[in-house]
Amino acid sequence: MYNLQCAKCSATYTIEDAVYQCSKCGGSLDISYALRGKLTPSEFIIDSPGMWRYRRLLPAGLTDEVITLSEGLTRLHRCDQLQERIGLDGSLYIKDETGNPTGTYKDRPASVGVTVAKLMGAKALAIASDGNAAPSVAAYAARAGLPCFAFMPKTTPLERLIQVQMYGAPVITLDGSVNECIQLAEQGRELFGWHHMSTAGPVNPYQREGSKTIAFEICEQLGWKVPDWVAGPVGGGGLIASLWQGFQELHGLGLIDKLPKLLAAQAAGCAPLVRAYTAGDPPEGIRRWENPDTIATTIEVPYPLDGPMALQAVRESGGTAVAVADEEILAMTRQISSSEGILVEPTAAVSLTAVRKASQSGVVKGTVINVVTGTGLKTLSLFASLWGMGAKAEELPASEFAELTEGERQKVEMEQEVLRWAQSINVSAQISSSVGARKPR
Repeated sequence: MYNLQCAKCSATYTIEDAVYQCSKCGGSLDISYALRGKLTPSEFIIDSPGMWRYRRLLPAGLTDEVITLSEGLTRLHRCDQLQERIGLDGSLYIKDETGNPTGTYKDRPASVGVTVAKLMGAKALAIASDGNAAPSVAAYAARAGLPCFAFMPKTTPLERLIQVQMYGAPVITLDGSVNECIQLAEQGRELFGWHHMSTAGPVNPYQREGSKTIAFEICEQLGWKVPDWVAGPVGGGGLIASLWQGFQELHGLGLIDKLPKLLAAQAAGCAPLVRAYTAGDPPEGIRRWENPDTIATTIEVPYPLDGPMALQAVRESGGTAVAVADEEILAMTRQISSSEGILVEPTAAVSLTAVRKASQSGVVKGTVINVVTGTGLKTLSLFASLWGMGAKAEELPASEFAELTEGERQKVEMEQEVLRWAQSINVSAQISSSVGARKPR
Protein backbone atom coordinates (compact mmCIF):
# COMPACT_ATOMS: atom_id res chain seq x y z
CA MET A 1 0.00 0.00 0.00
CA TYR A 2 1.01 3.61 -0.47
CA ASN A 3 0.03 7.13 0.51
CA LEU A 4 0.50 10.57 -0.99
CA GLN A 5 1.72 13.60 0.95
CA CYS A 6 1.80 17.24 -0.12
CA ALA A 7 5.33 18.59 -0.38
CA LYS A 8 4.12 22.01 0.84
CA CYS A 9 1.50 21.55 3.55
CA SER A 10 1.99 17.83 4.40
CA ALA A 11 -1.66 16.97 3.78
CA THR A 12 -2.08 13.24 3.09
CA TYR A 13 -4.17 11.39 0.51
CA THR A 14 -4.88 7.89 -0.79
CA ILE A 15 -5.72 6.66 -4.29
CA GLU A 16 -9.40 6.74 -3.32
CA ASP A 17 -9.16 10.55 -3.13
CA ALA A 18 -8.40 10.58 -6.88
CA VAL A 19 -6.19 13.67 -6.79
CA TYR A 20 -3.00 14.58 -8.66
CA GLN A 21 -2.21 17.75 -6.70
CA CYS A 22 -2.95 18.82 -3.16
CA SER A 23 -6.60 19.92 -3.00
CA LYS A 24 -5.78 22.25 -0.08
CA CYS A 25 -2.81 24.26 -1.33
CA GLY A 26 -2.19 23.03 -4.89
CA GLY A 27 1.21 21.62 -4.00
CA SER A 28 2.80 18.60 -5.66
CA LEU A 29 2.40 15.17 -4.07
CA ASP A 30 5.07 12.68 -3.02
CA ILE A 31 4.33 8.95 -2.83
CA SER A 32 5.51 6.76 0.03
CA TYR A 33 5.15 3.01 0.55
CA ALA A 34 4.41 0.90 3.60
CA LEU A 35 7.51 -1.28 3.20
CA ARG A 36 9.89 -1.06 6.13
CA GLY A 37 13.13 -2.72 7.17
CA LYS A 38 15.39 -4.80 4.93
CA LEU A 39 14.42 -6.97 1.99
CA THR A 40 16.18 -9.65 -0.01
CA PRO A 41 15.95 -9.61 -3.83
CA SER A 42 13.62 -12.62 -3.74
CA GLU A 43 11.29 -10.76 -1.38
CA PHE A 44 11.39 -7.63 -3.51
CA ILE A 45 10.74 -9.17 -6.94
CA ILE A 46 7.42 -10.85 -7.74
CA ASP A 47 6.17 -12.88 -10.69
CA SER A 48 4.76 -10.16 -12.93
CA PRO A 49 5.50 -8.92 -16.48
CA GLY A 50 8.27 -6.43 -17.22
CA MET A 51 8.76 -3.62 -14.75
CA TRP A 52 5.73 -4.74 -12.74
CA ARG A 53 7.99 -7.33 -11.12
CA TYR A 54 8.69 -4.46 -8.68
CA ARG A 55 5.03 -3.95 -7.76
CA ARG A 56 5.80 -3.71 -4.09
CA LEU A 57 7.19 -0.24 -4.85
CA LEU A 58 4.67 0.78 -7.51
CA PRO A 59 1.29 2.50 -7.04
CA ALA A 60 -1.00 -0.42 -7.75
CA GLY A 61 -2.05 -3.07 -5.27
CA LEU A 62 -0.72 -6.59 -5.71
CA THR A 63 -4.19 -7.72 -6.78
CA ASP A 64 -5.01 -4.77 -9.06
CA GLU A 65 -5.09 -5.28 -12.81
CA VAL A 66 -2.37 -3.23 -14.50
CA ILE A 67 -2.30 -1.71 -17.99
CA THR A 68 0.85 -3.15 -19.50
CA LEU A 69 2.44 -3.87 -22.87
CA SER A 70 5.36 -5.71 -21.20
CA GLU A 71 7.45 -2.57 -20.84
CA GLY A 72 10.69 -2.68 -18.90
CA LEU A 73 13.35 -5.36 -18.41
CA THR A 74 15.34 -3.65 -21.16
CA ARG A 75 18.86 -4.83 -21.84
CA LEU A 76 21.99 -3.51 -20.16
CA HIS A 77 24.48 -3.37 -23.01
CA ARG A 78 28.25 -3.25 -22.41
CA CYS A 79 29.92 -0.80 -24.81
CA ASP A 80 33.58 -1.78 -25.16
CA GLN A 81 34.05 -0.01 -28.50
CA LEU A 82 32.47 3.24 -27.34
CA GLN A 83 34.32 3.10 -24.04
CA GLU A 84 37.60 2.94 -25.93
CA ARG A 85 36.61 5.66 -28.38
CA ILE A 86 35.60 8.20 -25.75
CA GLY A 87 38.57 7.33 -23.56
CA LEU A 88 36.59 6.50 -20.42
CA ASP A 89 38.69 5.24 -17.53
CA GLY A 90 36.39 2.41 -16.53
CA SER A 91 33.49 0.40 -17.93
CA LEU A 92 30.65 1.81 -20.02
CA TYR A 93 27.13 0.39 -20.29
CA ILE A 94 24.01 1.55 -22.12
CA LYS A 95 20.64 0.97 -20.51
CA ASP A 96 18.82 0.51 -23.79
CA GLU A 97 15.31 1.89 -23.41
CA THR A 98 14.72 1.74 -27.18
CA GLY A 99 13.46 -1.82 -26.61
CA ASN A 100 10.26 -0.66 -24.92
CA PRO A 101 6.93 -1.12 -26.78
CA THR A 102 6.82 2.37 -28.34
CA GLY A 103 10.61 2.75 -28.44
CA THR A 104 11.17 4.92 -25.37
CA TYR A 105 11.47 4.84 -21.59
CA LYS A 106 8.27 6.91 -21.44
CA ASP A 107 6.37 3.62 -21.69
CA ARG A 108 7.21 3.03 -18.04
CA PRO A 109 5.48 6.15 -16.64
CA ALA A 110 2.67 5.72 -19.18
CA SER A 111 1.95 2.21 -17.89
CA VAL A 112 1.79 3.41 -14.28
CA GLY A 113 -0.11 6.61 -15.08
CA VAL A 114 -2.79 4.94 -17.19
CA THR A 115 -3.12 2.09 -14.68
CA VAL A 116 -3.78 4.56 -11.86
CA ALA A 117 -6.14 6.64 -14.00
CA LYS A 118 -8.14 3.49 -14.79
CA LEU A 119 -8.29 2.57 -11.10
CA MET A 120 -9.55 6.10 -10.38
CA GLY A 121 -12.36 5.63 -12.87
CA ALA A 122 -11.04 7.95 -15.58
CA LYS A 123 -13.26 8.35 -18.66
CA ALA A 124 -10.68 10.15 -20.85
CA LEU A 125 -6.98 11.10 -20.82
CA ALA A 126 -4.90 14.03 -22.00
CA ILE A 127 -1.15 14.28 -22.56
CA ALA A 128 1.06 17.30 -23.28
CA SER A 129 4.30 16.26 -24.93
CA ASP A 130 7.10 17.43 -27.20
CA GLY A 131 7.82 13.96 -28.49
CA ASN A 132 7.94 10.60 -26.73
CA ALA A 133 5.37 10.80 -23.94
CA ALA A 134 2.41 11.36 -26.25
CA PRO A 135 2.89 8.19 -28.32
CA SER A 136 3.42 6.22 -25.11
CA VAL A 137 0.29 7.46 -23.37
CA ALA A 138 -1.73 7.06 -26.58
CA ALA A 139 -0.61 3.42 -26.84
CA TYR A 140 -1.50 2.61 -23.23
CA ALA A 141 -4.78 4.50 -23.48
CA ALA A 142 -5.63 2.30 -26.46
CA ARG A 143 -4.76 -0.77 -24.39
CA ALA A 144 -6.98 0.49 -21.57
CA GLY A 145 -9.87 1.35 -23.90
CA LEU A 146 -9.77 5.05 -22.96
CA PRO A 147 -9.96 8.04 -25.31
CA CYS A 148 -6.86 10.24 -25.29
CA PHE A 149 -6.07 13.74 -26.54
CA ALA A 150 -2.48 14.80 -27.26
CA PHE A 151 -1.23 18.41 -27.15
CA MET A 152 2.08 18.85 -28.99
CA PRO A 153 4.24 21.70 -30.37
CA LYS A 154 4.00 22.24 -34.13
CA THR A 155 7.75 21.56 -34.34
CA THR A 156 7.25 17.93 -33.26
CA PRO A 157 8.77 15.51 -35.81
CA LEU A 158 6.19 14.03 -38.17
CA GLU A 159 7.01 10.44 -37.15
CA ARG A 160 5.81 11.11 -33.61
CA LEU A 161 2.59 12.81 -34.71
CA ILE A 162 1.80 9.84 -36.93
CA GLN A 163 2.62 7.40 -34.14
CA VAL A 164 0.14 9.12 -31.81
CA GLN A 165 -2.59 9.09 -34.45
CA MET A 166 -1.97 5.43 -35.28
CA TYR A 167 -2.77 4.61 -31.66
CA GLY A 168 -6.13 6.32 -32.16
CA ALA A 169 -5.49 9.62 -30.36
CA PRO A 170 -6.23 12.98 -31.99
CA VAL A 171 -3.38 15.52 -31.87
CA ILE A 172 -3.79 19.22 -31.12
CA THR A 173 -0.67 21.12 -32.23
CA LEU A 174 0.15 24.69 -31.29
CA ASP A 175 2.86 27.32 -31.55
CA GLY A 176 5.04 27.31 -28.45
CA SER A 177 6.94 24.86 -26.28
CA VAL A 178 5.84 21.84 -24.28
CA ASN A 179 5.28 24.19 -21.33
CA GLU A 180 2.48 25.92 -23.26
CA CYS A 181 1.06 22.51 -24.18
CA ILE A 182 0.98 21.52 -20.50
CA GLN A 183 -0.77 24.76 -19.59
CA LEU A 184 -3.44 24.20 -22.23
CA ALA A 185 -4.04 20.59 -21.17
CA GLU A 186 -4.34 21.71 -17.55
CA GLN A 187 -6.86 24.41 -18.46
CA GLY A 188 -9.06 21.85 -20.18
CA ARG A 189 -8.80 19.24 -17.43
CA GLU A 190 -11.73 20.45 -15.33
CA LEU A 191 -13.83 21.41 -18.36
CA PHE A 192 -13.59 18.01 -20.10
CA GLY A 193 -12.95 15.80 -17.06
CA TRP A 194 -9.86 14.09 -18.47
CA HIS A 195 -6.95 12.84 -16.40
CA HIS A 196 -3.75 14.69 -17.28
CA MET A 197 -0.95 12.20 -17.99
CA SER A 198 2.02 14.55 -18.54
CA THR A 199 5.22 13.23 -17.01
CA ALA A 200 5.92 16.28 -14.85
CA GLY A 201 5.65 15.46 -11.15
CA PRO A 202 3.75 18.65 -10.21
CA VAL A 203 1.10 17.66 -12.79
CA ASN A 204 0.96 13.92 -12.15
CA PRO A 205 2.93 12.39 -9.24
CA TYR A 206 2.38 8.81 -10.45
CA GLN A 207 4.44 9.15 -13.61
CA ARG A 208 7.79 9.32 -11.80
CA GLU A 209 7.08 5.95 -10.20
CA GLY A 210 7.40 4.17 -13.54
CA SER A 211 10.72 5.76 -14.49
CA LYS A 212 12.36 4.84 -11.18
CA THR A 213 12.20 1.15 -12.20
CA ILE A 214 15.15 1.87 -14.52
CA ALA A 215 17.26 2.22 -11.37
CA PHE A 216 15.84 -1.04 -10.02
CA GLU A 217 16.74 -2.90 -13.21
CA ILE A 218 20.25 -1.45 -13.40
CA CYS A 219 21.07 -2.76 -9.93
CA GLU A 220 19.43 -6.14 -10.54
CA GLN A 221 21.26 -6.57 -13.86
CA LEU A 222 24.57 -5.74 -12.16
CA GLY A 223 23.98 -8.39 -9.51
CA TRP A 224 22.78 -5.78 -6.98
CA LYS A 225 25.99 -3.83 -7.35
CA VAL A 226 25.87 -0.08 -7.80
CA PRO A 227 27.60 1.74 -10.69
CA ASP A 228 29.83 4.71 -9.97
CA TRP A 229 27.89 6.99 -12.31
CA VAL A 230 24.48 7.03 -13.98
CA ALA A 231 23.93 9.54 -16.79
CA GLY A 232 20.71 10.69 -18.41
CA PRO A 233 19.39 13.57 -20.53
CA VAL A 234 17.31 16.31 -18.94
CA GLY A 235 14.28 17.95 -20.46
CA GLY A 236 11.63 18.32 -17.79
CA GLY A 237 13.98 16.74 -15.22
CA GLY A 238 11.74 13.82 -14.32
CA LEU A 239 14.13 11.07 -15.43
CA ILE A 240 17.04 12.17 -13.23
CA ALA A 241 14.69 12.78 -10.29
CA SER A 242 13.15 9.33 -10.77
CA LEU A 243 16.51 7.56 -11.00
CA TRP A 244 17.62 9.12 -7.73
CA GLN A 245 14.33 8.16 -6.06
CA GLY A 246 14.76 4.57 -7.25
CA PHE A 247 18.30 4.23 -5.95
CA GLN A 248 17.33 5.80 -2.63
CA GLU A 249 14.45 3.37 -2.18
CA LEU A 250 16.69 0.38 -2.89
CA HIS A 251 19.25 1.71 -0.42
CA GLY A 252 16.59 2.22 2.23
CA LEU A 253 15.49 -1.41 1.84
CA GLY A 254 19.05 -2.68 2.16
CA LEU A 255 19.14 -4.03 -1.39
CA ILE A 256 22.18 -1.89 -2.27
CA ASP A 257 24.96 -0.63 -0.01
CA LYS A 258 25.75 2.72 -1.65
CA LEU A 259 24.38 5.32 -4.06
CA PRO A 260 25.73 6.32 -7.49
CA LYS A 261 26.63 9.79 -8.68
CA LEU A 262 24.31 11.34 -11.25
CA LEU A 263 25.26 13.15 -14.45
CA ALA A 264 22.49 15.38 -15.78
CA ALA A 265 23.02 16.29 -19.44
CA GLN A 266 21.40 19.01 -21.52
CA ALA A 267 21.85 20.48 -24.97
CA ALA A 268 23.70 23.80 -24.93
CA GLY A 269 20.79 25.40 -26.81
CA CYS A 270 18.40 24.73 -23.91
CA ALA A 271 20.18 24.16 -20.60
CA PRO A 272 18.33 25.82 -17.70
CA LEU A 273 19.30 23.11 -15.20
CA VAL A 274 22.99 23.14 -16.16
CA ARG A 275 23.01 26.92 -15.91
CA ALA A 276 21.55 26.77 -12.40
CA TYR A 277 23.99 24.03 -11.37
CA THR A 278 27.01 25.92 -12.69
CA ALA A 279 25.92 29.18 -11.04
CA GLY A 280 25.27 27.48 -7.70
CA ASP A 281 21.64 28.55 -7.76
CA PRO A 282 19.21 26.84 -5.35
CA PRO A 283 16.74 24.32 -6.82
CA GLU A 284 13.93 26.86 -6.77
CA GLY A 285 16.21 29.33 -8.59
CA ILE A 286 16.10 27.61 -11.99
CA ARG A 287 15.15 30.23 -14.59
CA ARG A 288 13.23 29.77 -17.84
CA TRP A 289 15.49 29.43 -20.90
CA GLU A 290 14.74 32.06 -23.50
CA ASN A 291 14.71 31.13 -27.20
CA PRO A 292 15.57 27.41 -26.90
CA ASP A 293 17.20 25.95 -30.00
CA THR A 294 18.56 22.41 -30.21
CA ILE A 295 18.48 19.38 -32.46
CA ALA A 296 17.49 17.35 -29.36
CA THR A 297 13.88 18.50 -29.59
CA THR A 298 12.45 16.12 -26.99
CA ILE A 299 14.44 17.87 -24.24
CA GLU A 300 13.90 21.38 -25.59
CA VAL A 301 12.01 22.34 -22.43
CA PRO A 302 12.39 26.04 -21.47
CA TYR A 303 11.40 25.47 -17.85
CA PRO A 304 11.81 21.97 -16.36
CA LEU A 305 8.89 21.39 -13.99
CA ASP A 306 10.82 18.60 -12.25
CA GLY A 307 14.04 20.61 -12.50
CA PRO A 308 14.22 21.57 -8.80
CA MET A 309 14.01 17.91 -7.75
CA ALA A 310 16.52 16.89 -10.45
CA LEU A 311 19.00 19.59 -9.46
CA GLN A 312 18.74 18.58 -5.82
CA ALA A 313 19.31 14.94 -6.79
CA VAL A 314 22.47 15.79 -8.75
CA ARG A 315 23.90 17.70 -5.80
CA GLU A 316 22.91 15.12 -3.19
CA SER A 317 24.59 12.41 -5.24
CA GLY A 318 27.82 14.36 -5.59
CA GLY A 319 27.31 14.36 -9.35
CA THR A 320 27.51 16.99 -12.07
CA ALA A 321 25.53 18.68 -14.84
CA VAL A 322 26.96 19.15 -18.34
CA ALA A 323 25.78 20.94 -21.48
CA VAL A 324 26.90 19.80 -24.94
CA ALA A 325 26.69 21.33 -28.42
CA ASP A 326 24.42 20.06 -31.19
CA GLU A 327 27.41 19.16 -33.37
CA GLU A 328 28.73 16.87 -30.63
CA ILE A 329 25.29 15.35 -30.10
CA LEU A 330 24.86 14.51 -33.78
CA ALA A 331 28.31 12.96 -33.99
CA MET A 332 27.56 10.78 -30.96
CA THR A 333 24.18 9.77 -32.42
CA ARG A 334 25.96 8.21 -35.38
CA GLN A 335 28.75 6.80 -33.25
CA ILE A 336 26.38 4.90 -30.94
CA SER A 337 24.55 3.41 -33.91
CA SER A 338 27.63 2.45 -35.93
CA SER A 339 29.69 1.24 -32.95
CA GLU A 340 27.10 -0.60 -30.86
CA GLY A 341 24.19 -1.33 -33.20
CA ILE A 342 21.71 0.79 -31.23
CA LEU A 343 19.78 3.32 -33.33
CA VAL A 344 19.10 6.33 -31.13
CA GLU A 345 17.42 9.70 -31.45
CA PRO A 346 19.61 12.78 -30.80
CA THR A 347 18.22 13.23 -27.28
CA ALA A 348 19.37 9.73 -26.38
CA ALA A 349 22.93 10.68 -27.36
CA VAL A 350 23.05 13.83 -25.23
CA SER A 351 24.03 12.12 -21.98
CA LEU A 352 26.72 9.95 -23.56
CA THR A 353 28.15 13.05 -25.22
CA ALA A 354 28.27 14.61 -21.75
CA VAL A 355 29.93 11.47 -20.35
CA ARG A 356 32.70 11.84 -22.91
CA LYS A 357 33.14 15.50 -22.06
CA ALA A 358 33.21 14.84 -18.31
CA SER A 359 35.54 11.85 -18.62
CA GLN A 360 38.03 13.88 -20.65
CA SER A 361 38.17 16.40 -17.80
CA GLY A 362 38.69 13.59 -15.28
CA VAL A 363 35.35 14.10 -13.50
CA VAL A 364 33.69 10.85 -14.56
CA LYS A 365 35.41 7.47 -14.24
CA GLY A 366 34.70 3.92 -13.10
CA THR A 367 31.55 2.02 -14.03
CA VAL A 368 29.19 4.32 -15.95
CA ILE A 369 25.60 3.56 -16.99
CA ASN A 370 24.18 5.77 -19.71
CA VAL A 371 20.40 5.72 -20.10
CA VAL A 372 19.50 5.74 -23.81
CA THR A 373 16.00 7.14 -23.76
CA GLY A 374 14.52 6.69 -27.25
CA THR A 375 14.86 5.09 -30.65
CA GLY A 376 16.16 6.80 -33.76
CA LEU A 377 13.32 5.23 -35.75
CA LYS A 378 11.33 8.28 -34.65
CA THR A 379 13.78 10.68 -36.31
CA LEU A 380 14.63 9.00 -39.61
CA SER A 381 13.44 12.01 -41.62
CA LEU A 382 15.78 14.21 -39.59
CA PHE A 383 18.74 11.95 -40.34
CA ALA A 384 17.85 11.96 -44.02
CA SER A 385 17.70 15.76 -44.11
CA LEU A 386 20.98 16.13 -42.21
CA TRP A 387 23.12 13.58 -43.99
CA GLY A 388 21.28 12.72 -47.19
CA MET A 389 20.86 9.15 -46.02
CA GLY A 390 18.85 6.96 -48.35
CA ALA A 391 19.91 8.99 -51.39
CA LYS A 392 22.55 8.10 -53.96
CA ALA A 393 25.99 8.81 -52.56
CA GLU A 394 28.00 11.45 -54.38
CA GLU A 395 31.73 11.04 -54.62
CA LEU A 396 33.44 12.89 -51.82
CA PRO A 397 35.56 15.87 -52.84
CA ALA A 398 39.26 15.37 -52.14
CA SER A 399 39.16 18.05 -49.42
CA GLU A 400 36.39 16.22 -47.51
CA PHE A 401 38.00 12.83 -48.07
CA ALA A 402 41.17 14.16 -46.47
CA GLU A 403 39.22 15.14 -43.34
CA LEU A 404 38.01 11.58 -42.74
CA THR A 405 39.65 9.35 -40.19
CA GLU A 406 41.76 6.46 -41.45
CA GLY A 407 38.95 4.04 -40.65
CA GLU A 408 36.39 6.17 -42.52
CA ARG A 409 38.68 6.41 -45.55
CA GLN A 410 39.00 2.63 -45.64
CA LYS A 411 35.20 2.28 -45.50
CA VAL A 412 34.72 4.74 -48.38
CA GLU A 413 37.35 2.96 -50.49
CA MET A 414 35.74 -0.43 -49.81
CA GLU A 415 32.30 0.91 -50.70
CA GLN A 416 33.57 2.31 -53.99
CA GLU A 417 35.25 -0.99 -54.81
CA VAL A 418 31.98 -2.86 -54.18
CA LEU A 419 30.08 -0.30 -56.29
CA ARG A 420 32.44 -0.73 -59.22
CA TRP A 421 32.02 -4.51 -58.97
CA ALA A 422 28.22 -4.23 -58.87
CA GLN A 423 28.21 -1.87 -61.88
CA SER A 424 30.35 -4.30 -63.85
CA ILE A 425 27.43 -6.74 -63.58
CA ASN A 426 24.53 -4.27 -63.67
CA VAL A 427 25.25 -0.72 -64.85
CA SER A 428 22.25 0.69 -62.95
CA ALA A 429 23.82 -0.12 -59.57
CA GLN A 430 24.08 2.78 -57.10
CA ILE A 431 25.21 3.00 -53.49
CA SER A 432 24.13 4.92 -50.39
CA SER A 433 27.28 5.49 -48.40
CA SER A 434 27.56 4.58 -44.72
CA VAL A 435 30.06 7.42 -44.27
CA GLY A 436 29.19 10.34 -46.57
CA ALA A 437 29.84 13.85 -45.40
CA ARG A 438 30.71 13.91 -41.70
CA LYS A 439 29.17 17.31 -41.10
CA PRO A 440 25.38 17.75 -41.13
CA ARG A 441 23.93 19.91 -43.90
